[in-house]
Amino acid sequence: FVGDIFLQQTEHGRPLPFQLEGRGIETASKSMATNPFFHRITMSLLHTHPIPRDCSGADAMGAMGVAFVVWRHSLVEERARPNIGDVLRLCLGDTREFGDRTVFTLRK
Repeated sequence: FVGDIFLQQTEHGRPLPFQLEGRGIETASKSMATNPFFHRITMSLLHTHPIPRDCSGADAMGAMGVAFVVWRHSLVEERARPNIGDVLRLCLGDTREFGDRTVFTLRK
């Protein structure tokens, strides 16, 4: 992840599903790292293979209290962006664009 999420947290005041320690998926909180949807996306990005069009676990993120997911497409290889965008739009719901970020409002 990119460290500016901690600065952004001072504005929205909501808890973050990340910690400073670890690498890759280890930086995610335990409950987030074990969420099937988050896990599939993270592992696909780390190992540069397509993300399956499987939404299982996405609703559970909303139930855990996650209100928004921010996708910084500029941090992802250009060839992988369409697949990721399609899966996130399919599974997470409404979006708003803010520069190089797409914010998904999760369904509860």
